[in-house]
Amino acid sequence: MGQKGRGSTWEECVITNPSHTQIVGLSATLPNAHRLAAWMESVTGRKTVLIEAGGQRPVPLRYYFVTKRDFSPLFRDEDAGPGSPHGLLGLRGDGVELTPKKMKKKKLTDGAFGKDNSLFQEIGNGLPLGLDLHPTLQKAAERRLASIDRRIQRIVDRETQDDYDSYSRGSPMSAREQRRAKEQMLKAELRKSIPSVAAMIGRLQDDDLLPAIFFIFSRNGCDNAAQVLCESLKTSAEERAAKKNERPERRNWKGTMLKGKGRGRGRRHTDSNEWDLNVDELAMIQDEDGRNFRADLLDQLLSDDYDSPNKQRIPLGVEDEEFLSDENLRQYSDLGLLTFVQTKEVAYRVLTFNTENPEIAFSDAWVERLLLGVGSHHAGILPAHKAFIETLFRLELMKVVFATETLAAGINMPARTTVVCSMAKRGDNGMDLLETSNLLQMAGRAGRRGMDTQGACVIAATPFEGPEEAIKILTDEIKPVVSQFAPSYALAINLIERGSGMLDVAKSMVQKSFGVWESQQREKDLASAMRVLDAYDTEASPQEQFLNALQLTLEKELSEARAGTSPTGTSQSKISKLEALVDVLADGKN
Repeated sequence: MGQKGRGSTWEECVITNPSHTQIVGLSATLPNAHRLAAWMESVTGRKTVLIEAGGQRPVPLRYYFVTKRDFSPLFRDEDAGPGSPHGLLGLRGDGVELTPKKMKKKKLTDGAFGKDNSLFQEIGNGLPLGLDLHPTLQKAAERRLASIDRRIQRIVDRETQDDYDSYSRGSPMSAREQRRAKEQMLKAELRKSIPSVAAMIGRLQDDDLLPAIFFIFSRNGCDNAAQVLCESLKTSAEERAAKKNERPERRNWKGTMLKGKGRGRGRRHTDSNEWDLNVDELAMIQDEDGRNFRADLLDQLLSDDYDSPNKQRIPLGVEDEEFLSDENLRQYSDLGLLTFVQTKEVAYRVLTFNTENPEIAFSDAWVERLLLGVGSHHAGILPAHKAFIETLFRLELMKVVFATETLAAGINMPARTTVVCSMAKRGDNGMDLLETSNLLQMAGRAGRRGMDTQGACVIAATPFEGPEEAIKILTDEIKPVVSQFAPSYALAINLIERGSGMLDVAKSMVQKSFGVWESQQREKDLASAMRVLDAYDTEASPQEQFLNALQLTLEKELSEARAGTSPTGTSQSKISKLEALVDVLADGKN
């Protein structure tokens, strides 16, 4: 609801929700849940129950930062971070502050956490010491800066020597030029530190951190990453085979030998939008516009029966036998990320899908990716294909999926590891750092309950962001949800039509929005404070009345923050600041 565009649609859904429909909402990143629940109760007229789960996350998280050279924990305290065993070490009330006595019980050494061995000590940015950069990352940054400084100094010395030898009076490199050159060199070094997709997959596979979801904020980026990974897997296998003077031969689901990149062999699209209904006339339906659809396709994909293993139910022909032969499938299992048994299961499922749905059959390139245990998931893929990929991932028949952030919201695809490939996203004002709630949603996909003892969130280096930005995003306060309700022309026309040309329905819709409701609540709170103020002291000067009103407002905000009902956040740092302000005002009166 806090996202532009989508938020307005969700508010409309809540406001126009019929009385016989129930709403179930789920969120792990909602600081003003009490206010949202109160608004939903007011607009629907039905009692809203807010259930808050206490305690730690069922499957704790670990945060890592990966570069071309290093795969290191992100925080100095490796058990720290949102959703980790130590949480944020007491920051904003998350986790518990670690004292030297508690740390001694956990056998933490001086070498890992400094000479004083106190993770609860604050660093320069106000965070506990345990939330600082891990020593490995800190040393790497120091080495990088030291190398750049030496290069700058060599340039300065060379220019100074050249000016001296030529008896010229040219000025040496200025401080501004040195700073600019240093920034350019730093960006170049950061570009060199970007890890490749294949290298990250290899490291995750070695550390038993698959299956993994790679979040990339581009549809084309997801498809390109999947293709690059498959080409890398094939290239590595061909290099190994070349040493043995062998060349692997792989056949697609039609029995044709695959060479190099796969070429799309799906059904050709035509402008007439006519299908060959002779394939399966009973399974096709046609709408009033003449468009044809498979009636039972999504029902089959989303059914429990389709999620059951060993769906080997196709009568094999000659071509099928070539595609499903052990020799052919073993080539794919040797190349890819799946075992032979898993590869065979995927092959049967792909052949089943393509045989039953020839009009939307997977292309050769897609089939090859699926047999290698790789897939992509975004809004540009057919819903039936996305449902098929989700099924494979749930059944552990896919080890790597490249997806946009929409997969982090409401789709049942948990993984052992999530990899965030970028810490910035293009918005209205250009590239902006991710919101804390967005990153936590993506990180929350890691760790499968009942299957993993811990989940891993891996943040990859980029040319513009490093581990410092990752820590900043993860430790920032989660912003409360604010109304994004913005009536569009289409909505206005529909509301006027529903009101038979009158504006009553449209006016009611706007007045029920979350933003208007919060504005009315603030007015009520202010009026209540003024009534208390008037009853408190009617002979006070205007300055005293202002200070009294300010104190009452801060005390009300403090009580809401302590109760967890404040719309502006309920963090421990905010509560501490409000307590300090209230004490200052109270002391000023005395």
